[in-house]
Amino acid sequence: MRVVLGASLLALAVAALSVFAIWQFRGERERLLDDFAQTERSVAHEVALDVRQQLYEVDEDARLLGDFVQRTGSTAPTRAAFEALSKVVRQYRAIALFASDSPMVTAVDPAEPAESAAMLLQASSVVATRVREKKAAYIDGPWTAPDGRQFYGFGSPNSVGNVVVLMFEGRLLLQPVLRPPTRNVRTFMIDPWNNLWVGCAQLSTCQAQPASVWQNAPGLAELAASVTAGQTTTRSVAIAEAFGLGPASAVAAWDSTTGPSGRTWTVGVAASVQVLEAREHVLLRRLLGMTALVTLGLALVAALLIRHQRNAALLGARLRHAQELANLRERSDKVVENVPVGLLGLTADVRVTMANRFVTDRFGTIVFGAALEDALPEIFSHPTRLRAKIGEALRRGRPQLLATEEVRSLSAEGFFVVRIVPLERPTDDTVALVVIEDLSELKKLEKQLIRAEKLGTVGVLTAGLAHEIGTPLAIIRGRAETLLEKLAASPAKRDLEAIVGQIDQISSLIGKLLDFSREQAVTVQRLNPVEAANAVVGLLEWRLRQKGVATRIQTAAHLPALAADPDQFQQVLVNLVMNACDACDKAGTVTLSFARADSSDWLRIDITDDGCGIPPEHLDAVFDPFFTTKKRGEGTGLGLPVVASIARNHGAEITLVSKPRAGTTVTLLWPVAREEAFASHG
Repeated sequence: MRVVLGASLLALAVAALSVFAIWQFRGERERLLDDFAQTERSVAHEVALDVRQQLYEVDEDARLLGDFVQRTGSTAPTRAAFEALSKVVRQYRAIALFASDSPMVTAVDPAEPAESAAMLLQASSVVATRVREKKAAYIDGPWTAPDGRQFYGFGSPNSVGNVVVLMFEGRLLLQPVLRPPTRNVRTFMIDPWNNLWVGCAQLSTCQAQPASVWQNAPGLAELAASVTAGQTTTRSVAIAEAFGLGPASAVAAWDSTTGPSGRTWTVGVAASVQVLEAREHVLLRRLLGMTALVTLGLALVAALLIRHQRNAALLGARLRHAQELANLRERSDKVVENVPVGLLGLTADVRVTMANRFVTDRFGTIVFGAALEDALPEIFSHPTRLRAKIGEALRRGRPQLLATEEVRSLSAEGFFVVRIVPLERPTDDTVALVVIEDLSELKKLEKQLIRAEKLGTVGVLTAGLAHEIGTPLAIIRGRAETLLEKLAASPAKRDLEAIVGQIDQISSLIGKLLDFSREQAVTVQRLNPVEAANAVVGLLEWRLRQKGVATRIQTAAHLPALAADPDQFQQVLVNLVMNACDACDKAGTVTLSFARADSSDWLRIDITDDGCGIPPEHLDAVFDPFFTTKKRGEGTGLGLPVVASIARNHGAEITLVSKPRAGTTVTLLWPVAREEAFASHG
């Protein structure tokens, strides 16, 4: 035990010395990095002076041209000088002399395409206007040519009021001075309009990035913040990655200079500290290696003595812990797979990492690694709002419920509730869960209960009203008929006939109300649906011909017979075909389709028109009594409720799908008769 205690104390002493040495090493490292940053700032200062010299050379050329124009006083020599300068100095692509708003003399490099030449002359006019307003030298840009090249315009006034404008290509002027000295160094420049010039190691890659692009890029955004804060150096791994300097951190240093127009240009260099870090790592590894060897040698004896004592207990604890984790993982996996809600795992960048059986059963295979809105486009209709809500949930650390308009239902009956639940302890690849609850059946049942409650209330009211109104109407009609017999030859006969006709119409409406309010007796027979459809089309032929609407009956082979009351089934078809006819314009078409449903116990009947359709906000009310989309006086609003009542009495189902200006389809699932099927015809 004493040997173990002595070795342990010595190991602690060695470890303490090692920590002190590492601390000293870290301090020396920071001093080396500070010296390195100051060196790079000196380089940046030299490059800034070169950029300033280039700008003042442009200013000097503009002044010389202005003096030349003033001395010659003629356009011919001026044009020759301009053309010569645009050909000799490669960065000058266009030169113009302005005496007023219009140019007096222009010279464009013959190698410039026509589109670029027009752009250069237009830009030079803008520069000349600014020079005339400021009455001083002025630089503006950059302008981007159709082929992607970027140009600045510099204008200078002379003593007689003329303005000489030099349009020069930015990369040709800046690339020679921004070319980095070594492969581990990158130069950059920020012009007065916050455009960033980078990639000037080669002429083809030397270009300016607008502030909206580079100030939001990783690493470069950090650089922009440091420049704005008035710093002159910064260091980070993000800057190294942004400039393509490898995985090590980089030091960025910059200096500012003022051009001839008084604008500020920021010039800097970014240099990798990979060499310094590599040396540091080598020394640190050696130091740690020696410390580890000494400590290991001293602790080896003690470790060997106590190893056997602790090994058994440690292995036993690990085994129990692993078993508990395995059991917990198995239980949690079963819960996740069989829970009656959808679960999706999300990464921080909103990509799917897992999906349970509920999701795959309803939406098919989910591609892991895909964006959430791409993995489930059937549900999520607003990717921007979705990502904002997920970001809010992660930021607040609280679940967020998506609004109804942010979730797209799979069908007219579909209804989903989606929550974003951030994890308190996120894993490497999952930071939040998307919980999807399918409340479609609940919503459907809720609508059915509301409709049943409405129908029950309307049934009670209509039954009472029909009884109270029917008796007085019968008396009125009897008296009217008596008067009609007595006044058969009187001019009042027509008025009495009108009264009797209106009373009959009210009585018919009351009959419909009574039919709707009470369950009618159903005498089920074996009925051929196609023969019934042909009979209905023949019955309504006058109405269809009057509207100019065509009808089609489509049948499948070997249709089964229906179990239906013939009169009530015919009433269903008459109401539905009349509604379809009323919805169509002239030359419209109404189609009656008969086919077997997925189950052999049902026949599917579709009545489709190509008419005006029903607005979405009215779809939930079309089966309510007295609701109609027809004009006043053209419908009572009882047709579809009566149809639904008859279908319900027969054990059938009715659904309706419609889109504005795209027609309507009413679908009936009607129970078939028990007998064998027969061949269809008609």
